[in-house]
Amino acid sequence: MVTFEQARREPELRQSYTEQVDLGEFAKYVKDVIYTPPRSETSQTTFMSTCRNRINAIFNIPTTKSTILVFPFAFENSKITTESDFINCLKYHEGTHAKQNFKASPTEFGASARYIKQYGLTDFIHHIDREFDKDVPLKFSKREKEIEAYARQLTAHSSGEAPISQSYELSVRGMLAYYSGIPQIRILEIFSPW
Repeated sequence: MVTFEQARREPELRQSYTEQVDLGEFAKYVKDVIYTPPRSETSQTTFMSTCRNRINAIFNIPTTKSTILVFPFAFENSKITTESDFINCLKYHEGTHAKQNFKASPTEFGASARYIKQYGLTDFIHHIDREFDKDVPLKFSKREKEIEAYARQLTAHSSGEAPISQSYELSVRGMLAYYSGIPQIRILEIFSPW
């Protein structure tokens, strides 16, 4: 069994380590957990990301399991300092996103191809799961998704399910406050006739 400290020191052990983390209640929503090199500049400073098939994401098709990508920064940054911090982030934050994707809640983007083409929403689709400019209001339901995921992390911490270090708790609380303060816009309300 690979320990968190071994995975931090030896990158070749990180995939084995991520595979052994018990996702508990969220396992049924996750197809795979993959340790991967950064895919973009943004993922060089991102811990993890939850993604699903692009077509399913665009049309908001429910009951699709997600893949969680774990980036090197999850092991190399100064915010996640303990194994419990790592597990809290993987299980409760990314697991919550996997559950959201699987459930495909009605607040998510689910326009048909006809409306996408008719109202010129194609450019917006490409931003669904990407990082955003911090000065631009969030599109669709990313704001709510992040609030729910950060709140779930703090609930797991306070209940003792997955306690986290004080420094990581401050970081999670800061991100929760950040997302809570971002204005929400719904592009479909602007463009759609229904």
